[in-house]
Amino acid sequence: WEFYDDWRTRISGRVYLGSEAYALDGAKVVASGIDNTNAVSGISRYDGRVRLPDLPAGTYQLEFVDLLPPAGPLVIALGEEPVAGLTWIVPRGGTIRGRVTLPFDLTMPEPGLIVLSGAAGFRRLATPGSDLEFEIEQVPDGVHRVTYQSSQVPVCTADVVVTNAGTAYVNLTARSGGSIAGRVTDAATGASISDVAVSV
Repeated sequence: WEFYDDWRTRISGRVYLGSEAYALDGAKVVASGIDNTNAVSGISRYDGRVRLPDLPAGTYQLEFVDLLPPAGPLVIALGEEPVAGLTWIVPRGGTIRGRVTLPFDLTMPEPGLIVLSGAAGFRRLATPGSDLEFEIEQVPDGVHRVTYQSSQVPVCTADVVVTNAGTAYVNLTARSGGSIAGRVTDAATGASISDVAVSV
């Protein structure tokens, strides 16, 4: 963990998730001046405590940059004396749980990749487990598209709605793909160059 001597600490407090019952460990907090200068960052400890050092007097925006959904910014007016004992409660996001069903004729299925995309550029990636189940946490409320990508089957998608930071469930069913075969020929002479086959 990254610590600073008390005399260097300018802004300090504790970060919680949802309520003060849950200290937030490992949250990256960035303080930057309103003119985007004097930016420093700190990482919250196991008890939620975070310290931001070496900031001159001024007005700062605090953002929790590694959290999804993002939290902040909070505006802090810093004078000559340090600002201590602050409490930040970061909103708790929702959860999406699901399962991928693959075609029965796949003898050695691969996990593939889950891509979650929503409004305002929100995006998360996840890899299903060996049972092809997946879970994505800290998802903001709204409509999200869940996409399953694999080299073995065509892409499949489903939309899911998260409300009130709750849990939404989705099942993705992948279908067997077909194949396209053809022959590449020289446009000028009509001579055969090669045969091709593409699975879809």
